[in-house]
Amino acid sequence: MYQACAGQWPEDRAFWETIAQQEHGHSQAFGKMRRMVQSNPGQFQLISPVNPVALDAFIARINEVTEKVRLGEYDRLRILSVASDIEQSVLESKFPEAIKTANPAYLEMQAKIIAETRQHREALVARINQAKET
Repeated sequence: MYQACAGQWPEDRAFWETIAQQEHGHSQAFGKMRRMVQSNPGQFQLISPVNPVALDAFIARINEVTEKVRLGEYDRLRILSVASDIEQSVLESKFPEAIKTANPAYLEMQAKIIAETRQHREALVARINQAKET
């Protein structure tokens, strides 16, 4: 989605590409985290299971927004608002914290995802406010 935004709004290309790269990193980290849990399940405790239906709906929403971006159906303020809503969604904010562990490598990846997601939310809100002023 964010890479599509970079192509649609060249004036914000660096902003969208940065978020896209970080989200790709989150995807890679989640894969590593999943493998860590699978290989050493005794080190991890499930705190809040992720509802697979909710996860499917979240992914479908991302795909829908991506297609609408590619088709030019959003203006700049609207996509900033939609992206902000996605970054503030329960799934986006709670998913990294679904598992409790003392594993340092897992915790490092988890902390990075949480920090970058917070940065995304803050940057999007700042851009929304900036766009409203112009």
